[in-house]
This record gives sequence, C-alpha cells and structure tokens, in this order.
Amino acid sequence: NTNFAFKNGFELQYLHIKPRIIAEEYMENDGGDLYDYKFWCFDNKVHFVMFLSERQSGLKMNFFDLNWNPLSFGYYPPSSKPIPKPDNLDEMISISQKLCEGFSHVRVDLYRLNDGTIKFGEMTFTSASGQCKWNPPEADLMLGKLFPLPQKRLAADECLDEDNEQFKVSVILPVYNDELYLKECLDSVLNQTLKDIEVICIDDGSIDYSPAILADYEAKDSRVKVFWQENCGASVARNRGLRQARGEFVTFLDADDYYYSADALEQLYTAAKKHKVKVCAGLRLYHNRNGVISKNPLYRKVCERYPEGVLVNYEDFQHDYHYHSYIYERRMIIENNLEFPNVLKFQDPPFFIRAMYLAKQYYIFPVEMYCYRIVSKPPVHWKESHILAVLDGLKNSLLFSREHRLFMLHWLSAMRISYEYNDAIYNLIKQGNQKALTALIAANAALDNNIIKSVQEGKVNITNLVGVFDHLDKKIQMVENTYMLEPLLRYMNELQNELKPVQHQQVKIAQLEAELIKNRAKIQSLKSEIDSLQKSISYRTGRILTWFPRKVRNFICGARKYGMIHTIKLYLQRKKAK
Repeated sequence: NTNFAFKNGFELQYLHIKPRIIAEEYMENDGGDLYDYKFWCFDNKVHFVMFLSERQSGLKMNFFDLNWNPLSFGYYPPSSKPIPKPDNLDEMISISQKLCEGFSHVRVDLYRLNDGTIKFGEMTFTSASGQCKWNPPEADLMLGKLFPLPQKRLAADECLDEDNEQFKVSVILPVYNDELYLKECLDSVLNQTLKDIEVICIDDGSIDYSPAILADYEAKDSRVKVFWQENCGASVARNRGLRQARGEFVTFLDADDYYYSADALEQLYTAAKKHKVKVCAGLRLYHNRNGVISKNPLYRKVCERYPEGVLVNYEDFQHDYHYHSYIYERRMIIENNLEFPNVLKFQDPPFFIRAMYLAKQYYIFPVEMYCYRIVSKPPVHWKESHILAVLDGLKNSLLFSREHRLFMLHWLSAMRISYEYNDAIYNLIKQGNQKALTALIAANAALDNNIIKSVQEGKVNITNLVGVFDHLDKKIQMVENTYMLEPLLRYMNELQNELKPVQHQQVKIAQLEAELIKNRAKIQSLKSEIDSLQKSISYRTGRILTWFPRKVRNFICGARKYGMIHTIKLYLQRKKAK
C-alpha cells in the first residue's frame, strides 16, 4: 500500500500506479560488474550519456557527450579508471532516441553485456528520486535550461495587460502539509457559483500527500494550476501566486480553511464591480476545534443596518486582521508593488494594511464568505522566531500608523503587544532573550503618546474594532508621563521586585554600620572615664584600704573551690616565687 510518489523523494509518475511486484530475468556479466549506460534526453532528443561502474566497491559516475568526450559534472564521484567507448554506442543512442520521443525529459537506461548484447533497464523521469545534488551546482541550471517550457513567463510590465485578465477572480492557495483538509478546501472553491475563476496552488515543499491531492485536482479541473517550490514559507508562496495570477481580482485562501457559502465569490465580485471599488469584504466564521461553527462579529452590526451592503472608508475601521475575507483588485496590487514580507509569522497584516490604505474605500457585502479553522497553538507555545517576527511586524504597524495618522490602528497595534501577545513576549524575555527585550524596547519607542492618549480619552471611536480585537475595555498604562507596553511594564516591575530584598539588606547594613560607629564612640568615652578614674587619688586610696579584705576574699573563695590544703600550698608557691 506504499505510495512511491513520495517514498524516497518526489516522483509523481508513481502517484496513480498501484504498487506491484515484478519478477524479471536475472542478468549478469563476466566479472560481475554490469556496464550501465543511462541516456539523458530532453525535448525528444538524447543529450548526454551517464556511465555507472564499480557498484560493489563504491559507485562511480562519469558523463560523456554523444561522441564519448568526458564531461565534468555529476552527482557521484567519477571513476579514475579509463572507460572505453562501447563499439555499439550509436545503436544504443538510436534506441534511446526512439524511446524518448514525446517526453520533455526522460532518462533511458540500457545495459551492455560483454558479448555486445543490449538490455533494457528502465525509463525514469526523476533521477535520484528527483533529489540530485549536482557538482558543480551550475550543472543544475545548465540541465534545467534544456527543459522545454510550455509557455514563457510574462514580464512584469505585461501583468496588467487587459488581454491577460482571463478570469474574474484568482484564488491564491499556499499549501504545506495540509492533506487533512485540502480536499474540503479545494471543493469549496471549485463549487463556487462564480465559474470564471482560477485556483493558483503553490505547494511549499510538502512532504505529506498534499502534492498528490493537488496533482489529482489539477488533472480533473483546468482551473486548478499547481506550482511547486522548496519550502520557503507562505509569504514566498503567496507572492509567487500574485505573479502568476490573471484574474481581475485576487483573494487568498489557506489550505486548512474553506469558503462557507457557494456564492461568496460571485456576490463579492458583483458588488465590487457594481460599486466600482478596489476591495470588497465578506463576513467571517470560525470552525472551532469541537466542530461547531461560530460567527465572527466583524461587520455584522453594520450589515444589520445595511442588509444590501454598504460602502465604507478604511479610515473609519482601520483593521489589521482577516485579510482572507476580502477580494482585491489585482491592478492596484501590481501597480503599487504590494507583496507579503518574507517573514516567518505575521506576513498578512502588513500587506492588508497597505492595500486597504491605498484603496481608501471598500464595500462590505453580507455574505458568509470565509470559514477559518482554529487549529493553531496559542502564542505562548510558539517558537522564539515566530514571536520575534510578530513583535517586529507590530512595531512596523506602529510606525506605519504613526506616519499616516491612523489613530485606531496605532492603538490597536499597541494593544496587541500589550494583551494578545503579552504572555508570549514576557515569557521569552524572562528566559533571558535579549533579542526579544531589544525588539520590545524598539516597539515601545514607536508609540505616539498623543495618539494613545486621544484614543484612551474617548476622542476616537473604537467600536468598529469589534471582531478584530477582544480587549477593547483595557488600556495602555502610563509611567512617568510615557505610555508603556504591558510586557515591558511587567518586566520592569519584576526587576524592581527582585531588587527589593537587596535594597532592604543594604538599608539594614547601613543601619548596623551606623550603630557600630555609635557604639565605638561610647566605648571610647567609657575607656576615657575609666582611665581618669584609675588615676584619681580616691581610686588609689580605695585600692590600699581594700587590699587586705580582697586577699581574705580571694583565699576563702579558693578554699571553697579547691580545698584548704591546696589553697595554702598555692599561696606559699606564689610567695616563694615573688
């Protein structure tokens, strides 16, 4: 049951072939080593011969042209032994030429036995499972140029040619390991009542069955166009999709999400054309983890007041999320060189903000368009690189909104750092991550105090942010006449709390040192008093008068402690010593 299309590499020719066991006649040659000739063919023509040898001791690979002149490239080490030209090379080239007809690329493998007999090995379209690492690397490009391309790629200045607007809407779909939801996603697009669409799928190096699913849909529906690339991220995939798109409008869909209403694209396209806008928005839903579908409140109150839809200004909403729920005029995007930034996370808000700022106006139509599947982990479980990317993206949103005086967007970006990503950023800084602390300080420096103050004093209406942010009742805190982002404020308070025991100990030490100095002065004063007393006539007279009583007292004490006889002996020894 193994699908060998992805077993060892990327060999789509096996995608729909049922795995079988084939028994072949055993083939051997004198000396044990088979002479293996592999003919590389491009565009119905044989170009090179690859000769393999020394399989038992360590595979060696040598390339030759059709006149048996050695070539200096390959993906295994070449043999240093002389390799004679086979006497029936022309016959093998002729066989390969016939077999390669009708293929843009194929490798024809033949064996030559000692007696000159030619045996067929195989025909393959993916040498080394499609994973050759050529030496030198330039050989990869050289061979790639031999592939006949079905059509030339349009130059940038041709992208806006009206003759190239072949569809009403282009749906751009980046795919990476989405086999679980991909069919539902594609079906929701292809079943739209608007048939004049194209679905541009960019597989971003998937290693699951997503490429097989894409290939299957592409074969069944000509509107599906699949492009393959190494894993470069969703931004690169979307940008590539924009370059390939030929729709009058474009929209973006993630492979784990789907369109809820079958007429969503038709309704948005019709509204956009009727009201002559560059952007048109639909409604959004959530597919929760328990399978329940819930409604995002974004635009719903507006649509209750305007059931036929309404034309609005971006200045009155200033959203940064949910870019999937819109269709965009492709001409506007191309003319203004709008692209998704090549970052690991938070790629879509920068694109969306700039597109909406350029459009200025857009139309909201009450159709249940986009269903967002909740599958991702909360930010506190993200990788360091993802958290840093979000923080940098929000800093850029702060700078953009400050420059263009977008008060709601500026406040919203600050609030996302302070509450939506607060714990994730704070935990990273608590772990000693200096990059996170530096990025947070840079984001705080991007704050505009006057803008934040205006919003928080109620001078700006933020009710239209319902549906894009869940903490509209919270505020940015001010410290010493400067607004401070919440994770930075938490970190500073934490530092102060950690310093309190140290400060307390420092105060205590200072008190003890003061007390010690004070006691030293007292001791010195007492010493002076005692010295003066000892030098006085009264003290000397008293010592003389009490001499005999003191001796008697000492004798009695000694007798009590050591006995009378011992005390007398001790007294006599001392007197004798004197």
